[in-house]
Amino acid sequence: MNGLFKPRKKKAKVAPPADAAEPPAAAAPEHKQPDKPVLTFGDLGLAGWLVQACDALGLKRPSAIQRLAIPPALKGSNVLGLAETGSGKTAAFSLPILHKLFEDPYGVFSLILTPSRELAAQIAKFLRIIGEAQKLRVQCVIGGEDVVRQSLELTNQRPHIVVGTPGRLVECLDSGLREMIGNLRCLVLDEADRLLENARDDVKAVFGALKKPQVLLYSATSTKPLETFSGALKCIRVEGSKASIPKTLVQEYVFCPKRVKLAHLAQVLLGFELEEKRDEESKGTPADRDWRPRSALVFAQTCRRVHEVHAVLAHQSIDARCLHSQLPQYDRTKALEAFQQRRSQILVCTDVASRGLDLPAIDLVVNFDIPRDPDDYIHRVGRCARNGHQGLAVSLITQSDLAYLAAIEGCLGSRLAKCARFSEKSLPLQDVARAVESVGGLRKDLD
Repeated sequence: MNGLFKPRKKKAKVAPPADAAEPPAAAAPEHKQPDKPVLTFGDLGLAGWLVQACDALGLKRPSAIQRLAIPPALKGSNVLGLAETGSGKTAAFSLPILHKLFEDPYGVFSLILTPSRELAAQIAKFLRIIGEAQKLRVQCVIGGEDVVRQSLELTNQRPHIVVGTPGRLVECLDSGLREMIGNLRCLVLDEADRLLENARDDVKAVFGALKKPQVLLYSATSTKPLETFSGALKCIRVEGSKASIPKTLVQEYVFCPKRVKLAHLAQVLLGFELEEKRDEESKGTPADRDWRPRSALVFAQTCRRVHEVHAVLAHQSIDARCLHSQLPQYDRTKALEAFQQRRSQILVCTDVASRGLDLPAIDLVVNFDIPRDPDDYIHRVGRCARNGHQGLAVSLITQSDLAYLAAIEGCLGSRLAKCARFSEKSLPLQDVARAVESVGGLRKDLD
């Protein structure tokens, strides 16, 4: 299967996508809608016990991506499923896997690759819950944990499904995993575009250990490498709801010098009184003066920047947690749990939190660093104002960010409004300056 991995061309600089929605000629034809209306999971041909499990979890009707992706997956076809975060992609690939697994359970039936540890753990948890009645065995194999212990658990527990990150799975190949997955029936790449972009060599190594399994590719974004890859696999291409800007989202920007970005961030968070915990959704819209968000995601471009921003906010007595790939796994898990359970209102993070993760309703997104790619902007701000709720996205823009802002506005087809909520006179310049002084190594990086 390594013939799928052709030498990668050098990636061009980001520009507003013109015709990115048009798949290349190599892509497989799209799957047609079924003739009969699909009202329940039973209508999709899933086993009765799975339909009951879905019902117990409150999953009454299949989403668009589930209606389109499950039937061809049940038939054994390779599938490329494209849909936005929160549209039900996890169930779209999990349900047909479980249906086919328990028709003839044996060995490791499926391997699921994800780009982040948090997403792997989330998928493993979902599988354990929905497969509990069948005593499903799921093993999560991710970095940040003891690799020897994980290898032993794989050998001793003999899981039906393995979920993991590519790097750690490659480490385990020569410790017994290669033999265990030799007759694997189904391989899933969740957030496949990121896996092919950031972990291509590890994904290639995993493919090299397999014979010819069914392949299910899922992503919120279609990219040329993903289209080419899925075309080579002759995947049936299905599309659910696309990533888009919610209609109830207000988008604004703050233009500021680079050296005072931290002061502007603190002003936004303090101005909305996010240091105070509140459970109920604020009435009205972000245009109202008394509107207050319950929670906020603050995105920064690098792990180091996330760590530094979090440290300054902590010095300002702003209760925030941080999440990035260089944190110890224990700290990553605790930070995510605190935010999910609303014990903390603010999560400072990299793009690891922009897609895939199951997060509570978000009211405010702040781009401390504006993303370089318009698609990343859409995924970030699309985290809030979901399901008809109100939301606000504020991007901090410096002189060097103007080209990125123009690309984003070109992709959106509209301009961001200038934020006029806060006065320059209320900027906490001295307090933030003292915080920067107390956190070593910040001034050179952020000034």
